[in-house]
Amino acid sequence: MLGTRIIFMGMDGMPGGLTGEPQAEMLCAANHALPLFWLLGFDESEVEYYAASNSADDTVLVHSEGARYPFLIGYTEDLIPRIQQRLSYLKPHVQGADAELLERWSVFISELEYPVVAIDTYELWCNMEDPDALHEEITDLLNCFNDMNDSTAESVLSNLKQDGRWAEGNSISLAGFGW
Repeated sequence: MLGTRIIFMGMDGMPGGLTGEPQAEMLCAANHALPLFWLLGFDESEVEYYAASNSADDTVLVHSEGARYPFLIGYTEDLIPRIQQRLSYLKPHVQGADAELLERWSVFISELEYPVVAIDTYELWCNMEDPDALHEEITDLLNCFNDMNDSTAESVLSNLKQDGRWAEGNSISLAGFGW
């Protein structure tokens, strides 16, 4: 298996349009899995699909001609209220180091000076046998968070722990590293 790196970026604007390509800075990184906390602020409408390169050098990485991989991108000002709302639902059911980490993640996002944040999943997508599996994983997790409320948060958290997506006490799998 090739090494993978998933990148959480701060950007000074949205790509494309009149602004062209914005400046981007890596804020966090993760290897081999998408950290759960990265998705807390995103909505399914903020998942875009970018075309994988079809150059001769990348043929092993594109799965098939015309393949597209998920790229999450949203305005920080939209993510902050979602994270805070979801934090209010989760906080009563999260204990110890995870509770502290969840709070620190919320503060980290709220203090970002970038108007746009994004998650680049290209390398993770490249290493999946089924290229559609990453889209399904992301959509499933976003739907868990979108449907969560005060009365369902405990059940959502229990299900995430049971299937291994919320790895208790594992700050790297929950929030990545380097932040």
